[in-house]
Amino acid sequence: LDTGEAIPTLFPLFAGADWQEREQYDLVGVHFVGHPDLRRLMLPEDWEGHPLRKDYAIDTPHPPWR
Repeated sequence: LDTGEAIPTLFPLFAGADWQEREQYDLVGVHFVGHPDLRRLMLPEDWEGHPLRKDYAIDTPHPPWR
């Protein structure tokens, strides 16, 4: 997917896709159109970026969040 591109959610067909799509959004930045609750799953809401993307700056310092 290109930056800013989105794909339709599978949540209406498969309820188990809810958390899987949230995880993909959180770590990779994939946007799912029609998802009922697309928010971060593992990282805090104020986290900037998506850490599993190739363009994510790995050397950026982040405060501890636990």
